[in-house]
Amino acid sequence: MKIKIISIMILICLLMVGCDNKNIDTQTMVPKDSEENTITFMVKVIDDKTITPLEKLIKEYNRTSSKKIVLEKVTYDKYQYILNMKMMSKDKPNIFMIDEDWLQTYNDKNWLLPINTYLSEKADKSFDNVIPLSMRTYRLIYNKDIFKEVGLDWENPPVTLEELYKDAIKISEMKIGESYGFALYLKDKESGFMSLLENANKMNGIYYYDKEKDNYDFGIYKEWFQVMRKINQQSGILQYATKLKKDNVLKQFAESNIGMMIISNEDYYWLDNQEDNNVGISSVPIWNQENMNNNNIGIPGMLIGVNSKSDSIDEIVEFCKALTSREWGIYMYEKGYIIPTYNVQLEELDEMLNVKTPKQFLPHEGMCVYETNKENKEYERQRFDIYFDIITGERPIEEGLNTLNGIMNEINDSN
Repeated sequence: MKIKIISIMILICLLMVGCDNKNIDTQTMVPKDSEENTITFMVKVIDDKTITPLEKLIKEYNRTSSKKIVLEKVTYDKYQYILNMKMMSKDKPNIFMIDEDWLQTYNDKNWLLPINTYLSEKADKSFDNVIPLSMRTYRLIYNKDIFKEVGLDWENPPVTLEELYKDAIKISEMKIGESYGFALYLKDKESGFMSLLENANKMNGIYYYDKEKDNYDFGIYKEWFQVMRKINQQSGILQYATKLKKDNVLKQFAESNIGMMIISNEDYYWLDNQEDNNVGISSVPIWNQENMNNNNIGIPGMLIGVNSKSDSIDEIVEFCKALTSREWGIYMYEKGYIIPTYNVQLEELDEMLNVKTPKQFLPHEGMCVYETNKENKEYERQRFDIYFDIITGERPIEEGLNTLNGIMNEINDSN
């Protein structure tokens, strides 16, 4: 049966992924120039084979610049760890992508140059010491052909968690031996839960920290966990969810082994079959329709930092001006790489034709990128560990979420 073949393939991928990562964790594209004439730019990639639009732009930039930009490519699952290690060594990159949750730590250590003060007055000041180059949006993608085969209306995908549950179970039951209804990717707890639970719901105004009340309430995720556990118990979720990485699941979706999954516009860029017409795109299913789109919290996508100890600041600033230019933003959007936040209006993006970024991924009108996290790095791993215990059934849902409320609010009150 095909389902057994799928399972065997997944296990083989899991066994081999360690070997593969040894080969592609890092790759440096070094030009012939000496180190004194170069500026290192560390970027995250899903693999080291694809030439991204950013690389093409940098190659063109290097033709006329006095100092060449050297790209150091690191696979996304190891990226932040390797960046942290480099920042504590002598081998610091000059420019780098940085995850939002590490901003406070980098600011506290004075590792970030206040790059926005060097840019034009039009620069986005949402983040003082990094460039929020792009916005990340999350959507439900689904296989239209699978919907048609099982009798689901592909023009009306699920908009609530309950509808997601019903559709996922129907796909799994009617496609036994062929496809699963839904998929999670939780081998990397942090990136998995950050994407599928926190960020995907944050866009709809559902977030565990209320800035106005200065209060944590993880109970808002109760229904999400209830539905995911219910789908999983009825074999509606792709097997080995707690052992799968995002790239494994994207490949399974591309091969029509999954009916639905939640991804970002950045993930869509890497999707193998993105040119096919059988991929539907819809809003992330939500449990509280009243909150939908009312609280437009933007999710920063590609954040760019500059090492505060770097030499050649003038040359770095010149490159950052090119990076945030309208021309570069439009080009990277056309190629499906990013949704730019600099020097480009949302209306302009919406009117563009022949672009690889589907219009459904564009942010809602009025959505802006701004910081929403209240930093508590010391307890971040504990947060994801509790999520993991809940999803696997090791902890009761309410007990786990109440534990997080107690921990985070106690810390908050003591500060």
